[in-house]
Amino acid sequence: MVAVREVQLPADLEGLRRLWVEYLQWGHDEMAARYGFRIHDPRPAVDRDIETIARFRPPNGHLLVNSSA
Repeated sequence: MVAVREVQLPADLEGLRRLWVEYLQWGHDEMAARYGFRIHDPRPAVDRDIETIARFRPPNGHLLVNSSA
């Protein structure tokens, strides 16, 4: 069973950062494999997003994670 919950900050911050980097890295790897070019290292983009994480939280959005893992 999947249990989805709202991200709890600051407790989930490092896990969220790792997940975000892994997701963007996967996307960049797919772009490289499919189209032959790599955009950039995703870590600076993740760092910028983490600095402005409030824009991803209510009332603007939601950060949800699978808590059953």
